[in-house]
Amino acid sequence: MKRIIACLLLFSLWNTGLEARKPDDQRLKNWREILKNLPSDRDRVDSLVEWYYLDKPNPLPLDTLSQTALSIAVRSSYREGEGTALNMVGHVAFDKGDFITAEVFYRNSAVLRKSLGDNTGAASSYNNQGNALKEQGRFQEAADAYRAGTKLFSTEDDPQLMAILYNGLGIAQKYLGVLDTSLASFNTSLEIARTREDWLNWAKANINLVSLLQDDLGRVDKAGMILRDSLSFLANDTDSEEKARYFILYANYYYYRSNPDSALVYLDKAEALKDFLSPGDLAIIWKNRGRQFLEKKEYDKASAQFQKALDIFTKIGNHREATGTYFEFGNLHFEQAGFKPALDAYKNALEDSAHMDNPLLVSRILFMLGETYTALGQYPLASEYKSRYIALGDSIATRNEAAMVYQMQLGEKDSKLVLSNLQQTKAKVKTLKSYLFSGIGIAALLLGLAFSFNYINRQKRNLAEQEALFIRQEAIEQIQLKELEATHARLESEEATRTRIGKELHDGLGSMLSTVKLYYSSVEEKIGNLQEESKERYQKANLLLDQACEQVRSISHEMMSAFLLKFGLKAQLESFAETIRDSGQLEVELATHGLKDRLDSKLEFNIYRIVQELVNNVIKHAGASKISIQVNRFESMVNIMVEDNGKGFDPEEATNKEGVGLKNIRSRVHDLDGTTDFESAKGKGTSVSIDIPLQPGSPGQNRSSTSSPNPINN
Repeated sequence: MKRIIACLLLFSLWNTGLEARKPDDQRLKNWREILKNLPSDRDRVDSLVEWYYLDKPNPLPLDTLSQTALSIAVRSSYREGEGTALNMVGHVAFDKGDFITAEVFYRNSAVLRKSLGDNTGAASSYNNQGNALKEQGRFQEAADAYRAGTKLFSTEDDPQLMAILYNGLGIAQKYLGVLDTSLASFNTSLEIARTREDWLNWAKANINLVSLLQDDLGRVDKAGMILRDSLSFLANDTDSEEKARYFILYANYYYYRSNPDSALVYLDKAEALKDFLSPGDLAIIWKNRGRQFLEKKEYDKASAQFQKALDIFTKIGNHREATGTYFEFGNLHFEQAGFKPALDAYKNALEDSAHMDNPLLVSRILFMLGETYTALGQYPLASEYKSRYIALGDSIATRNEAAMVYQMQLGEKDSKLVLSNLQQTKAKVKTLKSYLFSGIGIAALLLGLAFSFNYINRQKRNLAEQEALFIRQEAIEQIQLKELEATHARLESEEATRTRIGKELHDGLGSMLSTVKLYYSSVEEKIGNLQEESKERYQKANLLLDQACEQVRSISHEMMSAFLLKFGLKAQLESFAETIRDSGQLEVELATHGLKDRLDSKLEFNIYRIVQELVNNVIKHAGASKISIQVNRFESMVNIMVEDNGKGFDPEEATNKEGVGLKNIRSRVHDLDGTTDFESAKGKGTSVSIDIPLQPGSPGQNRSSTSSPNPINN
């Protein structure tokens, strides 16, 4: 009876909606008259709910439908209807981009439904609450909501909802930087969806798994393979939100392959499906398109796309994406050497990041703030932000390693499972062969040649199928074992990276601290004019600086200078020389030749570090007033020469008690197949000449980027 009443109401309302020429107030009046004719408030609420979820254009505002349903349910103490109506009101707020209001209604719906024993309904509301929290960047609370939903029911009760919850949980964990648990959640969602042949939710989980692999774990090839398989699955599918998301991820894939033109093609394909996307999703497309234009150095186009995206993110209160867009604006200005506007943009990004939990993005912001302050010559602030970056990066690196180990263990588990299946298949094949030959004899004796012929053919088909399965599983095993080997190699590479950490920091930050010491030495000449208390404070500060210079050798950090990568060795050397001159304690002459064309980025980095350490040694030990730096590129080699007018040293004595700095220089030069020549004598200054051979056909600059595009997440 209730179903009949609801259908009659829907039919009446639909006819009312088709009368487009009637004023809205007349349509609402007719609608209310229809509701009055229903026998009870329960029928009214249930009918409004069915009308709300009707898969057709709705002639009445959804907020009116949902709020009316909620009002009637509360008035009549219809608790089940109230729980559903709260969820509906949350949907309306969510679709308008009012995620804060949406989260409140979803939370109340979940609590009410849970108290009524409607566990799957409560889990659905928890999922919606998690989505609203995620859009606000409140990822820890979102993860708690998704996790609460998974605990209310079993997979058998509603496998589709369970797959959705684990997919949402994986997204929240990804942004929290717990990549190992994120990977596990996505795999759980995929397994549930695949087992139930729920291909829509399988596609959604696959989208986010690809994002994790290529954006956070650096497994671009693996991500590309999954994308190709997924797009072939969707090739004959109708246009949809999921197809648009795959296009965005494919654009990201080409971005990581340094192919912005192909990335732009896929972003255009995604935007062509804009009817299936929300304003926030479209803004993500614009933001990612801006990233491609930035890669192509088309700065005006990049700025226009970033601004369009930022306007939408600000309007809908999406702090997560607004933070990322401010960061991209910072990169845009930094690449053009506009360090002051870059600083403002990075500060805006850091301020906006306070509204969310995203350590991965915050670490990128901190690093670029350090680089920007370095470019501006504000070294104490640069050191502060780089220290914060190192502290945060250590915890993220640990989580990344855990995710890689998890992948390795997952691969081992799958390989063992495949091996077990292979053994069982081989046994079945052997048994089938035995049955086949026995069956031939039995069939010949009992049923005659006709029956035997039929039986043999059937067994041959079974045998062929089993052997084909054996071949497929063997191939799968080989693929998984190769992936396992690749994972082991990656972990070994990360361990090797750690062994280089100490040397890099000594050469970089150590040189910076030595420069600060120069500034302090200019104060020593006037220390006699200071009061006793000020002298004591100065001496303590100077002592702490000395200790920092010593301790910095034991800290690990490996990161190329973004300034060097963007503007080249010549610009970096000029900036370095200017910094030394500004101290007023050392006269610097810099001469370069042949550096207009870029060298290989790693070679430029090593040459700069060598020059830094040589100058650092002059500042700390030579007592010089002048220093000459020459870096000359010739056809087959690069020559570095650093000379000073300091107190000099006995080369034989220096060889016996060589410090860390000289050892690092010799080590770097040796790694580059170069030679080092020291000329010095006590009281006659020092001259160091280094020759580094150039490889034939040496590549030019290897361009890198400091940020990654963001996919749309489900």
